[in-house]
Amino acid sequence: ISLGYERLKRRTYILMESLGLLNVNGNRRNSFCVDGNDVMEIKLVRNPEDLMTETCSFKPDMCHQVFGESEQIFGYKGLKIKLYYAAGNLTTYIGIEYDEKINTPGIEPDNI
Repeated sequence: ISLGYERLKRRTYILMESLGLLNVNGNRRNSFCVDGNDVMEIKLVRNPEDLMTETCSFKPDMCHQVFGESEQIFGYKGLKIKLYYAAGNLTTYIGIEYDEKINTPGIEPDNI
């Protein structure tokens, strides 16, 4: 990791702390921070009708491999991540929707 990146990361942390976006443990907190397991929907699609039913979808048990140890995603309100796989060839569809993206100077949302 470059020194420039570490400085930027530290400045972002200080700014978030001053705006009250961190809890006492230094973790992100507010309405722009969501649990990755709660906002993800994974679905195995066998036929077109599966796209319209909820019975084929499930939420992951863990997502720390993608979103880090805390499994938190920062910077979005009303976030929904849809990860659909075609049963035959595993063609993948990724849909990302959100109501609002954080727009505070100096604070970047997580890259999802």
